[in-house]
Amino acid sequence: MDKETLLKAARKSFLKQGFKKTNVAHICAEAGMATGSFYKFFRSKEELFLVLYDRENETLRKNLMQELDRQTDLIEAVDVLLDYVFAHVRQNNILLEWYKQSIGPTLHNYYARQIAAGDYSFSAYLKKRLTEFKVELTPAGKEALDQLVLFVDFMDKKMDSAGFVAYTGIFRKMVRAYLNQYVIQRKKNGGVK
Repeated sequence: MDKETLLKAARKSFLKQGFKKTNVAHICAEAGMATGSFYKFFRSKEELFLVLYDRENETLRKNLMQELDRQTDLIEAVDVLLDYVFAHVRQNNILLEWYKQSIGPTLHNYYARQIAAGDYSFSAYLKKRLTEFKVELTPAGKEALDQLVLFVDFMDKKMDSAGFVAYTGIFRKMVRAYLNQYVIQRKKNGGVK
Protein backbone atom coordinates (compact mmCIF):
# COMPACT_ATOMS: atom_id res chain seq x y z
CA MET A 1 0.00 0.00 0.00
CA ASP A 2 1.04 3.57 -0.57
CA LYS A 3 0.50 6.85 1.24
CA GLU A 4 -2.29 8.05 -1.08
CA THR A 5 -4.29 4.86 -0.52
CA LEU A 6 -3.98 5.43 3.22
CA LEU A 7 -5.03 9.08 2.86
CA LYS A 8 -8.02 8.12 0.74
CA ALA A 9 -9.15 5.57 3.34
CA ALA A 10 -8.59 8.04 6.16
CA ARG A 11 -10.58 10.73 4.36
CA LYS A 12 -13.49 8.34 3.96
CA SER A 13 -13.32 7.39 7.65
CA PHE A 14 -13.00 10.96 8.94
CA LEU A 15 -15.85 12.18 6.73
CA LYS A 16 -18.09 9.42 8.03
CA GLN A 17 -17.10 9.34 11.72
CA GLY A 18 -15.15 12.51 12.50
CA PHE A 19 -11.73 12.73 14.11
CA LYS A 20 -12.55 11.50 17.62
CA LYS A 21 -14.39 8.33 16.58
CA THR A 22 -11.85 7.32 13.94
CA ASN A 23 -8.81 5.32 15.00
CA VAL A 24 -5.68 4.11 13.24
CA ALA A 25 -6.88 0.49 13.17
CA HIS A 26 -10.11 1.52 11.44
CA ILE A 27 -8.23 3.60 8.86
CA CYS A 28 -5.84 0.73 8.13
CA ALA A 29 -8.71 -1.75 7.80
CA GLU A 30 -10.40 0.63 5.34
CA ALA A 31 -7.11 0.86 3.41
CA GLY A 32 -6.56 -2.91 3.49
CA MET A 33 -3.24 -2.69 5.30
CA ALA A 34 -1.80 -3.81 8.60
CA THR A 35 -1.94 -1.27 11.41
CA GLY A 36 1.85 -1.26 11.74
CA SER A 37 2.15 -0.09 8.11
CA PHE A 38 0.42 3.16 9.06
CA TYR A 39 3.54 4.31 10.90
CA LYS A 40 5.68 4.05 7.77
CA PHE A 41 3.78 7.10 6.53
CA PHE A 42 2.60 9.02 9.61
CA ARG A 43 3.69 9.31 13.23
CA SER A 44 0.12 9.71 14.49
CA LYS A 45 -3.54 10.00 13.60
CA GLU A 46 -3.21 13.75 14.28
CA GLU A 47 -0.41 14.13 11.72
CA LEU A 48 -2.45 12.30 9.08
CA PHE A 49 -5.54 14.35 9.92
CA LEU A 50 -3.60 17.60 9.55
CA VAL A 51 -2.59 16.60 6.01
CA LEU A 52 -6.20 15.78 5.14
CA TYR A 53 -7.58 18.90 6.79
CA ASP A 54 -5.10 21.05 4.89
CA ARG A 55 -6.16 19.43 1.60
CA GLU A 56 -9.87 19.91 2.33
CA ASN A 57 -9.27 23.49 3.43
CA GLU A 58 -7.17 24.23 0.34
CA THR A 59 -9.98 22.98 -1.92
CA LEU A 60 -12.48 25.12 -0.03
CA ARG A 61 -10.22 28.19 -0.28
CA LYS A 62 -9.57 27.79 -4.01
CA ASN A 63 -13.27 27.43 -4.80
CA LEU A 64 -14.15 30.30 -2.49
CA MET A 65 -11.57 32.59 -4.11
CA GLN A 66 -13.14 31.88 -7.50
CA GLU A 67 -16.54 32.82 -6.08
CA LEU A 68 -15.18 36.00 -4.48
CA ASP A 69 -13.37 37.03 -7.65
CA ARG A 70 -16.77 37.21 -9.40
CA GLN A 71 -18.20 39.62 -6.84
CA THR A 72 -18.35 43.37 -7.42
CA ASP A 73 -20.04 44.54 -4.21
CA LEU A 74 -18.44 44.38 -0.76
CA ILE A 75 -21.58 43.36 1.12
CA GLU A 76 -22.52 40.75 -1.47
CA ALA A 77 -18.95 39.40 -1.34
CA VAL A 78 -19.11 39.06 2.44
CA ASP A 79 -22.48 37.30 2.08
CA VAL A 80 -20.94 34.91 -0.46
CA LEU A 81 -17.94 34.33 1.80
CA LEU A 82 -20.03 33.50 4.85
CA ASP A 83 -22.68 31.50 2.98
CA TYR A 84 -20.05 29.47 1.13
CA VAL A 85 -18.04 28.66 4.25
CA PHE A 86 -21.12 27.89 6.35
CA ALA A 87 -22.64 25.58 3.73
CA HIS A 88 -19.46 23.69 2.89
CA VAL A 89 -18.13 23.28 6.41
CA ARG A 90 -21.49 21.98 7.67
CA GLN A 91 -21.38 19.25 5.02
CA ASN A 92 -17.79 18.18 5.67
CA ASN A 93 -16.90 16.43 8.95
CA ILE A 94 -13.21 17.04 8.30
CA LEU A 95 -13.64 20.81 8.06
CA LEU A 96 -16.15 20.85 10.92
CA GLU A 97 -13.40 19.53 13.22
CA TRP A 98 -12.09 23.14 13.34
CA TYR A 99 -14.89 23.77 15.83
CA LYS A 100 -14.37 20.66 17.98
CA GLN A 101 -12.26 20.45 21.10
CA SER A 102 -10.66 17.11 20.15
CA ILE A 103 -8.48 18.56 17.35
CA GLY A 104 -9.63 22.17 16.80
CA PRO A 105 -6.97 23.83 19.00
CA THR A 106 -4.25 21.89 17.14
CA LEU A 107 -5.65 23.16 13.84
CA HIS A 108 -5.87 26.74 15.16
CA ASN A 109 -2.22 26.63 16.26
CA TYR A 110 -1.10 25.13 12.95
CA TYR A 111 -2.76 27.89 10.91
CA ALA A 112 -1.66 30.62 13.34
CA ARG A 113 1.95 29.54 12.74
CA GLN A 114 1.37 29.55 8.97
CA ILE A 115 -0.13 33.04 9.07
CA ALA A 116 2.69 34.35 11.30
CA ALA A 117 5.25 32.90 8.89
CA GLY A 118 3.47 34.41 5.89
CA ASP A 119 2.73 30.94 4.50
CA TYR A 120 -1.06 31.21 4.46
CA SER A 121 -1.89 32.98 1.22
CA PHE A 122 -5.65 32.97 1.79
CA SER A 123 -5.41 35.56 4.60
CA ALA A 124 -3.44 37.90 2.36
CA TYR A 125 -5.84 37.28 -0.52
CA LEU A 126 -8.87 38.01 1.65
CA LYS A 127 -7.45 41.24 3.09
CA LYS A 128 -6.50 42.42 -0.38
CA ARG A 129 -9.82 41.38 -1.92
CA LEU A 130 -11.89 43.17 0.72
CA THR A 131 -10.13 46.44 -0.10
CA GLU A 132 -10.56 46.11 -3.88
CA PHE A 133 -14.27 46.85 -3.99
CA LYS A 134 -15.22 50.21 -5.37
CA VAL A 135 -16.39 51.58 -2.06
CA GLU A 136 -14.88 54.73 -0.65
CA LEU A 137 -14.34 53.95 2.99
CA THR A 138 -13.81 56.71 5.49
CA PRO A 139 -10.90 56.22 7.90
CA ALA A 140 -13.49 55.16 10.49
CA GLY A 141 -14.98 52.73 7.95
CA LYS A 142 -11.57 51.20 7.26
CA GLU A 143 -10.97 50.80 10.98
CA ALA A 144 -14.42 49.27 11.42
CA LEU A 145 -13.69 46.78 8.61
CA ASP A 146 -10.42 45.81 10.27
CA GLN A 147 -12.25 45.34 13.58
CA LEU A 148 -14.89 43.22 11.86
CA VAL A 149 -12.23 40.94 10.38
CA LEU A 150 -10.64 40.53 13.82
CA PHE A 151 -14.07 39.80 15.36
CA VAL A 152 -14.89 37.16 12.73
CA ASP A 153 -11.48 35.56 13.26
CA PHE A 154 -12.04 35.56 17.04
CA MET A 155 -15.50 34.00 16.73
CA ASP A 156 -14.17 31.45 14.27
CA LYS A 157 -11.77 30.17 16.92
CA LYS A 158 -14.18 30.36 19.86
CA MET A 159 -17.32 28.84 18.36
CA ASP A 160 -17.86 25.13 18.89
CA SER A 161 -19.39 22.78 16.31
CA ALA A 162 -22.90 22.98 17.81
CA GLY A 163 -22.73 26.78 17.82
CA PHE A 164 -21.41 26.80 14.29
CA VAL A 165 -24.38 24.80 13.06
CA ALA A 166 -26.97 26.61 15.21
CA TYR A 167 -25.88 30.24 14.98
CA THR A 168 -24.45 30.80 11.51
CA GLY A 169 -27.64 32.53 10.33
CA ILE A 170 -27.56 35.00 13.21
CA PHE A 171 -23.82 35.50 12.78
CA ARG A 172 -24.30 36.33 9.09
CA LYS A 173 -27.02 38.88 9.92
CA MET A 174 -24.80 40.49 12.57
CA VAL A 175 -21.89 40.81 10.15
CA ARG A 176 -24.13 42.28 7.44
CA ALA A 177 -25.71 44.77 9.86
CA TYR A 178 -22.27 45.80 11.13
CA LEU A 179 -21.03 46.32 7.58
CA ASN A 180 -24.01 48.48 6.73
CA GLN A 181 -23.93 50.47 9.97
CA TYR A 182 -20.24 51.04 10.57
CA VAL A 183 -18.19 50.20 7.52
CA ILE A 184 -20.26 51.61 4.66
CA GLN A 185 -21.80 54.92 5.62
CA ARG A 186 -24.52 55.63 3.08
CA LYS A 187 -25.91 59.02 2.20
CA LYS A 188 -29.63 59.59 2.50
CA ASN A 189 -29.95 59.25 -1.28
CA GLY A 190 -28.44 55.75 -1.18
CA GLY A 191 -24.95 56.68 -2.40
CA VAL A 192 -21.74 55.79 -0.61
CA LYS A 193 -19.66 58.48 1.05
